[in-house]
Amino acid sequence: MAQRKVNKTEGHYLAGDKVTFDDELNFVTTANPEIDSQGGAFIHKIVTNIANSWRLRDDVKGQDIIVVDTNNDIVTLKSPYKGIGFDSIYHSTVLTTDATPTEIDKIDTLTDESMHLVEVKLSAKSDDNFSFATWIVALSVHVIAGVATVNQVDVVSHFSGPNLSSGSVTFTANGGDVDIDVTGITPGLGANITWNAQYEIIIKATN
Repeated sequence: MAQRKVNKTEGHYLAGDKVTFDDELNFVTTANPEIDSQGGAFIHKIVTNIANSWRLRDDVKGQDIIVVDTNNDIVTLKSPYKGIGFDSIYHSTVLTTDATPTEIDKIDTLTDESMHLVEVKLSAKSDDNFSFATWIVALSVHVIAGVATVNQVDVVSHFSGPNLSSGSVTFTANGGDVDIDVTGITPGLGANITWNAQYEIIIKATN
């Protein structure tokens, strides 16, 4: 069944097996519209707090499945869903303009009553190309009764230029998650810093 353009002031239903649009279907994003294909079990929604992005959500379980951020070219597979046939590597980026600790990412894909080996990789570059740094960090994280405990196992880092150090990156347990925070440079001592991070849960041990 083809749908022609008709001006309507009230919503209406279209009966039939198939609806075809000649051009495109536009939504008013401020209303956070959704397409519900399975009674709430499979919903496509606009993410209103991130422009030009969308999410796939299971409203029956009350949780997102996939979040697509087209601004930063990031696709996030949300916990507890697991990727089959591809690596579950999570990417993030942030800009710091001063020495205020800033969260670049949150390791929120941990499983309760489990031990995890998590690999975190970070890079930092100043916009004046004077300061560079990289980190490769292996974390041992166990979660018991919804509470995470972090043990920093190993760190490989490299610094070029002043004001960035091993203390520029910290990992802090926050409930059942782990916050990854980065600290930039005080204005007057350096330039703005662009940070990139990715993490992957390498091993998960459960009972």
